[in-house]
Amino acid sequence: MEEYAPGDIVEVETTKGLAYVQLTHTHPSYPPVVKFLPGSYEHRPDNVTVLAEKPAPMAMVPLTGALNRLGLKHALAGRSDIPHSERSFPIFRMPIATSKARSSIGGSGTARG
Repeated sequence: MEEYAPGDIVEVETTKGLAYVQLTHTHPSYPPVVKFLPGSYEHRPDNVTVLAEKPAPMAMVPLTGALNRLGLKHALAGRSDIPHSERSFPIFRMPIATSKARSSIGGSGTARG
């Protein structure tokens, strides 16, 4: 199983052609942050790194595991520096599971019932 690192551009074979994502951030407590690069392609562009230069949607995705579970072929297509404006860890709208939050829902992460 291939693991990807920040800056890696990953080519994914989809039913609509080749799609590209860039892994932008890792954190020990969260899934990797992935930037969804624009477009789908019949063949790999000559310079995939230019795809990563513009802002694009991002999400936390366990990339390798998700692609493997979906049965999608994927491979490292290139590597590009993260644009300066995107180097800070992004802020997402999701709750942070702290020990205090877990204790308020039952201590083990399950709802009290």
